[in-house]
Amino acid sequence: MITLGGEKIEESMEEKILGIKIQSDLKWDSHFKTMKSQLQYRVGVLGRLKTVLGRRELKSITEGLVNSKIRYCLSVFGAEYLRLSDDESTGKLMQDLQVLQNDSMRVITNHKRSEHIRAADMLHDVGCLSVNRTLAYIILIENWKAINFKVPVLKETLTECTSENRTLRSVTAHLVKPSSQEPYSIASSKLWNLASVRFRKTNLINIAKKEAKELVNRLPL
Repeated sequence: MITLGGEKIEESMEEKILGIKIQSDLKWDSHFKTMKSQLQYRVGVLGRLKTVLGRRELKSITEGLVNSKIRYCLSVFGAEYLRLSDDESTGKLMQDLQVLQNDSMRVITNHKRSEHIRAADMLHDVGCLSVNRTLAYIILIENWKAINFKVPVLKETLTECTSENRTLRSVTAHLVKPSSQEPYSIASSKLWNLASVRFRKTNLINIAKKEAKELVNRLPL
């Protein structure tokens, strides 16, 4: 407890800010638990709508009910779980979100879990990014916008590699390093350096999105 301006302020275990539950220990268990419960309910709604709606309508509703929920502030609480290769383990929390997204894909494609249809095939069929790829895409575009539109604070997330004494390949290739050792900055720098030179140099949003999409489609589900 602290006293500020004569008022006593007690510490709370968690606080909800703009729909995101932030815990005092800086973990995201509570937010993921709430998010998982909400997504389970929404997938259930989709299952009931399947009997009266066609695939096109189900896909549109899934985008609004499920995928938009997954995307909202995903880079805030998901950056530390980003996977860039199949050798990296999948975080339990992200895996739970992927399972729920897979369930929504089964509703659209009219498959059951017992059929063991590959998640990659369903996502490709529907034209949807997995949770991990969605996270990567959001981080890439957020940083591209921050740099090109000079967004305060965010534009400082990445620092260009420089050398006073000699020209390094990392400098000429416009590679970057994280400005701080925290998950979002680290994930951002790794993704930025994996992106094409065209992505890093363009000032056109359509080209940036196209290049970002090509990169994330090579990442693990």
